[in-house]
Amino acid sequence: MKVIKIVIFCVAASALIISGCKDKGKSGDVVEQHPKIDTQSKMDIKQGSIKKADGGYTVEECFSMKDQIKDKTIAVRGKVVKFNGDIMSRNWLHIQDGTGKEGTNDLTVTSMEKAEVGQTVLVKGKMAADKTFGPGYVYKVIMEGATIAAEK
Repeated sequence: MKVIKIVIFCVAASALIISGCKDKGKSGDVVEQHPKIDTQSKMDIKQGSIKKADGGYTVEECFSMKDQIKDKTIAVRGKVVKFNGDIMSRNWLHIQDGTGKEGTNDLTVTSMEKAEVGQTVLVKGKMAADKTFGPGYVYKVIMEGATIAAEK
């Protein structure tokens, strides 16, 4: 009898936890309650103010050529607009170079190295496309395992 009560309690507790993670939207569809994360920086980086890396790509080209550069190691120069350290055993940064528009102007980069917001950096790493790290964490393009060289 105790085993049945424990199982019922565990199932009820699991249902309560799961129901707290989701909500019905106006259309009746189930929607995740994960808040939207703003990756767009308030820094104003003018187009042409950051020189494209020799033999490299612009941030916008990373998006427009994602299928061609997927699984390739490339170089991108940009300004660090956001840095989050030691998440999932790596550092996460966002760089912009003045190219692209909202949705194609901000490249997410992972690295074991650190960078400071406001620095111009040359990052070199392997590109991935349509990468998912779990619900709410999907990247059209992402550079992984990058080396970071700070520039003046």
